[in-house]
Amino acid sequence: TEFANDNSDKVIQAYEDYTNTTVEWRLEANDTYKDKFGLTLMDKDNMPMILTASGALDANIVDAAKKGAFWDLSSYLQDSESYPNLSQANENVLKGLTVDGQIIGIPRTRAIGRYGLAYRTDWAEAVGITEPPKTIEDVYNMLYAFTYDDPDGNGVDDTYGLELCKYTGPLDVIQTWFGCGNEWVEQDGKLVPVHQTAEYKEALQWMR
Repeated sequence: TEFANDNSDKVIQAYEDYTNTTVEWRLEANDTYKDKFGLTLMDKDNMPMILTASGALDANIVDAAKKGAFWDLSSYLQDSESYPNLSQANENVLKGLTVDGQIIGIPRTRAIGRYGLAYRTDWAEAVGITEPPKTIEDVYNMLYAFTYDDPDGNGVDDTYGLELCKYTGPLDVIQTWFGCGNEWVEQDGKLVPVHQTAEYKEALQWMR
């Protein structure tokens, strides 16, 4: 697979110049990546030096790690003198990359509280809302007003209270308002998929 454009080539060149290496890049289509990733892990003798995982530790990665497919990076990620940036990785994030006490990957770290909902303050003022919403009911009332109270003032029924993209991140945020966990929760000593909980159903009903 080719890189997208010339700008990508410039990034690659900068990367190789900085690391004094020549990198052979192997790109795979997103829809087949997970399958090919699993096959690559099975061929330990011909595995690339660096792999980009599409998610946290899945069964294939854990199995390969237990068989010694990866280096233990613990000492490097905890060496603040040699690696001042990598050593600042969040401990909870590193736990998600640890198998049998060994850190087997470098996290792509992002802010833990990076999601949120944004709203138009000019619309809020137009429908008489002067303070940011503080409760779930406040949010609902604001979105209702955005939908039905003509916040853009054009006299046409053409506004939407809430706009979401195909990505489900915003729903993940809203779930937390109702006490949902992150994909799995513990109930009566058992792991339960979050979508089977009463809290998730309450959040989904609110969204509807």
